[in-house]
Amino acid sequence: MVDTATGQARIVLSEKDSYWINLGDEPHFLEDSRRFIWSSERSGYRHLYLYDIDGHQLTQLTNGDWEVTSLDGVDERTGQIYFTSTQFSPLERQVYKVGLDGSRPTAITREKGTHEALFSPDTHLFVDTYSNSSTPPRQDLVRGDGARLGAINEDSVGALAAYKLPPIEFLSVKTHMGADLNALMIRPPEFDATRKYPVIVYVGGGPGEQVVRDAWGGDIFLWLRMMAQKGYLIYAQDGHGTAGRGHLFEEPLHLRFSGPEMADQRDGVRYLRSLPYVDPARVGICGWGYGGFLVLHGMLDLPVAYKAGFAGAPVTDWRLYDAVFAERYLEDPIRNQDGYLASSPTENAKNLKGQLLIAQGMLDESVHVENTLTLLNEFLETAKYPSVIFLPDRGHVFEDREAKLVLYRSMTEFFLKNL
Repeated sequence: MVDTATGQARIVLSEKDSYWINLGDEPHFLEDSRRFIWSSERSGYRHLYLYDIDGHQLTQLTNGDWEVTSLDGVDERTGQIYFTSTQFSPLERQVYKVGLDGSRPTAITREKGTHEALFSPDTHLFVDTYSNSSTPPRQDLVRGDGARLGAINEDSVGALAAYKLPPIEFLSVKTHMGADLNALMIRPPEFDATRKYPVIVYVGGGPGEQVVRDAWGGDIFLWLRMMAQKGYLIYAQDGHGTAGRGHLFEEPLHLRFSGPEMADQRDGVRYLRSLPYVDPARVGICGWGYGGFLVLHGMLDLPVAYKAGFAGAPVTDWRLYDAVFAERYLEDPIRNQDGYLASSPTENAKNLKGQLLIAQGMLDESVHVENTLTLLNEFLETAKYPSVIFLPDRGHVFEDREAKLVLYRSMTEFFLKNL
């Protein structure tokens, strides 16, 4: 706090962590300016706390083995705080309210899936953006007590029914260390458990990312469901380091990317191969960004468990990436040189045996093209070379329909040919 008259400052509250600190919502000061709401992951999960400006904790507003994902609004007249959390399930996002006295949270939304609330300034109303794995996002006008007043945008897509998309099934998979990972599976239509199916494993991964969600997955999941219609079993899981399960679940990434994630992915492949309807010799992997980075490790790190892989915009050297992101988890590249080198897939380019396709936007502002060029040079040094698609004048995310069609057609043809 800073005294504007004298310029003198004093520390009211500080956070410390042995790994790193994820930034939360900024402090929300109450009208009396003597109290504020603070969010912290000090318990291993992000929760809300009420403090006074002398730094005294007045009460812990939320607690439990789940996390608050956003502070949505405060109604001081009724003493209610509105927030979104994973209390019901890390696969979902539901809106809750809790009293400033820390009373037990009450659910405002209940429809299974993912809710995102935009409250009016007085918190009497909010716009609820809702979706689930089979329903595109829609917007409803909802009262603060949860009563639905009407639809703002139905966003119904009648054509979806005509495509007869196979459903997404959620499951839990246990690692060799006994941890339970959230996973999903999409089975081909008219699934026959006596047959052997090839598998495409979709990977996301990385801090803040969560693939296994009961939420609309956009065009990538439309493509995955289409590939299921072409006879592939689709599988994805959220391993250590991903979002939705608290800070303790993220921490294994500290000082080394790819190690904990690929250990979890290998456990996922082990689970798939235990299923009688999976062809163990035909397991592929695909991902974009951080997922593309993990695809490279899956195709290059021994033992290689995948026959074919698609890596979109992959990071190949974290020294070439945004330092705000990389150094938060890997720390200083000089002091932790071993961690940076171990996180890079380039040193294992010599191990390439399966079929690999890399896609890279030439104007990618997030994962610079130098990442892909560095890896390709390493392949040349070992007299090996993967298939590559360079997309001129495209960034990390393709906005135009034409580039998306080229990308998805290339991915489809690649797996049909090689898996």
